Amino acid sequence: MRNIIIAMAVAALVLTPGCGEKHEKAHEEHGKEGHEEKAVVPEEHGGEHSGHGHEGEEDAVALPEKIAAKIGLATDKVRMGRVKKTLGLPGEVVPNGDKVVHVVPRFPGIVKEVRKNIGDHVKEGEVLATVESNENLSLYNVVAHGSGRIIEKHVVPGEFVNEERDLFIIADLSEVWVNIAVYGKDAAEVAFGQRVTIEAVGGKTVSSGTISYISPIFSEATRSLAARVVLPNPNNIWRPGTFIKASFDITSDTEVLLVCNEAVQIINEKSCVFMKEDGDEYHPVPVQLGVQGKSHTEILSGLSKDAEYVCKGAFELKAQLTLKSLGGGHAGHGH
Repeated sequence: MRNIIIAMAVAALVLTPGCGEKHEKAHEEHGKEGHEEKAVVPEEHGGEHSGHGHEGEEDAVALPEKIAAKIGLATDKVRMGRVKKTLGLPGEVVPNGDKVVHVVPRFPGIVKEVRKNIGDHVKEGEVLATVESNENLSLYNVVAHGSGRIIEKHVVPGEFVNEERDLFIIADLSEVWVNIAVYGKDAAEVAFGQRVTIEAVGGKTVSSGTISYISPIFSEATRSLAARVVLPNPNNIWRPGTFIKASFDITSDTEVLLVCNEAVQIINEKSCVFMKEDGDEYHPVPVQLGVQGKSHTEILSGLSKDAEYVCKGAFELKAQLTLKSLGGGHAGHGH
């Protein structure tokens, strides 16, 4: 909606009567010369542009300096630089595998008492359940072999248990793992020790860390590598099962031709950048794009270093060009 309003405003500024001396003069000449001479003007103008390698007047936008200033139009020079982009990958928070304890009974028997439930916080050595041994009918305690929170419970009083079955699973959640899915096309961008920002999907929780592990093989199920970040979690703000977005800041290895992202506009299904011509004319030039970064886009062909291009106001120029193609008059000279 904002872009439509801007386009209408530009059209109004350019096409409104009484916008300057040139406009009044155009009205006077229109009355004197008649309609026949008016039809000849585009032909002469087009010939002038053909000398510069352009297709004709219909591809140029004439924008007086005062109006260009009003819409905030600005130019810059094509420069060499490194593309800076953000790589976003999905992931999930899981318990730290090195701090997960599986509690099993020492001997087969019948459960007589269960003292703890899922979600309870326990300390190492604390009694979790009591079992009557099948071997000598004596009671023995099942205790926690680590501190943390009970995240799984698979036992009730009266059932038979043995050493092949987990009764409880305890996880120390003061530190968690974030497993990030790295697909083949992005594998070269992720490295051990690399900084990464972790953001909860659908939430406001954000942390940062470094890659501490990258799987050497691709998962057959997901066709991705697992990259891991270890996050401190003293206040339990990161809950296992939370889906996250991992953001990596990537900088290209080599310098390339760059223009600001705002400069690139799609015109007639082609990527174009407006170039400033002599006077108050701006011309769209088709370009071939490379990598798009946070603020700048790589130009593979179509522009040369130090060429002057429109870095702000390109959308407004595109809107004016569209208006011309729809019969809205010659930009900058309409009635």
